[in-house]
Amino acid sequence: MPELPFLSPLDRLLFLRNSPDFSMLDPPVLIAIASHTDELSYRAGEVIYAESNSNRYLHFVVEGTVRATLAGKTQFDITSPGAVGLMRVLARSPEPGAAIALTDVVTLRIEIDNFLQVMEDHFHLVLGLIRNFTSLVADVEARLEIAPGREVCIECIEPDTNSSLDLVQRLSRARQSTLFKTANLTMLSELLHGVSESHVEPGEWLFRAGQRPDTLHLVFEGVVRIENPSGSRVAYAGQGDLVALSEYCCDAPHSYGAVTETAVQLLRIDRAHYLDLLEDHFDHALDLLSVLAQRYLELREREHASSQSEQPE
Repeated sequence: MPELPFLSPLDRLLFLRNSPDFSMLDPPVLIAIASHTDELSYRAGEVIYAESNSNRYLHFVVEGTVRATLAGKTQFDITSPGAVGLMRVLARSPEPGAAIALTDVVTLRIEIDNFLQVMEDHFHLVLGLIRNFTSLVADVEARLEIAPGREVCIECIEPDTNSSLDLVQRLSRARQSTLFKTANLTMLSELLHGVSESHVEPGEWLFRAGQRPDTLHLVFEGVVRIENPSGSRVAYAGQGDLVALSEYCCDAPHSYGAVTETAVQLLRIDRAHYLDLLEDHFDHALDLLSVLAQRYLELREREHASSQSEQPE
């Protein structure tokens, strides 16, 4: 392996620019990240960090392949320019997992606290991570041939179409969502200010595949069916669920449509307004990244288990 350090400051910038997490960032943000990194090398089989240790660092793989494990089981393999530890840190996983060099490996290492500080100082980094995470989630869902949502229709209490909620009631119902359950009241109040819930009859389309997502739908009561154009992949959203969160975040056209299975009471959240709030409330931006990262890790674990079960004994 080459002697370190071998990457010039320009090499680091070019490497970071080629990462899907950072490809859309302006040079000042890349410089801020690169300035906190140092270079490390590992021999094949060497432990980068162990499950029993508290991991303080993220690693960006420059060369080689790293295997992420949890409880001694393989999660997935990471090659250049992937990030080691980033998903589990942002998912706020109580189990840090471990990382092992499958081959000889070179990484750029950055302290987690320093990386989070760069995120807080540069909102474009937060947006880049959100877009990349949503793309990764969509890719795994496609490989598993599942739609984004609950795979089994859930029981629900149909809404009283004659009722109207005040702000306190809307705040309480928004808290039912995983994304908003820890949001501070100031952020939630700004989000819900001037927004009233909508009552939608059964069989009405909230959006169809191909439309641009300008509204996020938060279900208070009732059930929404999410399906691809052929109807071959179906999922459901119920109380506390956000419909098509990934496409809403990355501003990609809807690949699925959403139609009300029952009468539904929901909140329509304007995309531009929500992005403004994300920039103003870093703690909530981390909540959103946590939800996306948790979904990705769950799907990757499921994908790995599926591939293992298909292997001949």
